[in-house]
Order: sequence, then structure tokens, then C-alpha cells
Amino acid sequence: MKKLSLIVIALIVLGGFSIVQGAEQGNKKAAVKAVPEKAVAPKTETKKPAVPGKTAVLPQTPVVPPEKWDFLQIGFWFGFPTSTNNVNVGGIKVGAPISSGESTVCGIEAALVCAVTDNVDGIQTSCIFNKAKLINGLQFSIMNWSEEVNGLQLGIVNIATGKSFQIGIVNYIKGALIPWMPVINVKF
Repeated sequence: MKKLSLIVIALIVLGGFSIVQGAEQGNKKAAVKAVPEKAVAPKTETKKPAVPGKTAVLPQTPVVPPEKWDFLQIGFWFGFPTSTNNVNVGGIKVGAPISSGESTVCGIEAALVCAVTDNVDGIQTSCIFNKAKLINGLQFSIMNWSEEVNGLQLGIVNIATGKSFQIGIVNYIKGALIPWMPVINVKF
């Protein structure tokens, strides 16, 4: 069983690493120069008039800076270091004792006390508390809280405001046929 667990973790980490490599290669091909939002002014171009004597002016889309990705990220407190708020992780995000952020984790987020990243594709786990907006995978802790779970919440107390599949002692899904259920609760 330990070998199977290690293989699953290795596959998740390698999958996250390939996502990071793909994002980096896409950034090199695009060769987009990052410019702060405030410095980007919409450019205009002049087009031949559809009606003689009138000139049409069309706005151009501003340049969007590329997303940043890390393979390994360590958080110590809510928003500390600041990179935990806005840099995505394709691999492992560790909370010593807390990890948080408004970014995405593709892989594993594991924390001693609580894991509070907005979007997780993979596993979010901690000893006490997990919170996310979107989970695509497994959320495992004493207490789990998420807006939407495409996978499983496994813990003593599980709370979801959208769809979820929950296993625990106390399970609540807002808008479910029966919102409060012991042992198992489901809303698709």
C-alpha cells in the first residue's frame, strides 16, 4: 500500500512539473513583455472608413503579463511570503504551519495547521483546517470548507456551498436535497 501511495504522489508531482514546463515554454514562444497594468494604455488604430468622410477608431487589447509558476512553494503564514498569494504551484505547496493564496495548486498542498489556497487541482490536506473556492480532487482534514468540490471531501466536518461528495461525521452542502447528513452527503 505504501508503494502505491508513493507512486500516486510521484505521478501528481510529475504531472504538475509538466504543467510548469508547458507554461514556461508557452511564455518563451509568446515573448510577451510584462508591463504593469497601470502603465498599459489602450492603443488605437485607424481603419478605412465604411462611410466616406468618417474615420473609425478601434481599441486594441492591452498586453497581459504571463502567469508565474513554481514547482515548490513554502508558506509560513497567511500571505507570507507574498509570493504565496499570486504565484501558481505545479508540484508541492507546503504550509509550515499555514499555506494560503489566491492562486492555483496543481499537485499537493499540505500544511501543519491549515491550507487555504483558492484553487486546488489534486490534494489539499492539513492537520486541522482546509478552505478553498474550487477543489478538483481530494480535500482531507479535520474540517474542510469549499465552495465547489469535483471530487471528495474527507474529514470530521465537511462544508460545501456548491456541488460536493462528502464523507465524515458532520456533512453540510448548501442547496442539497438534505443539506445536513451524517456519514455521507452528495450534491451533483
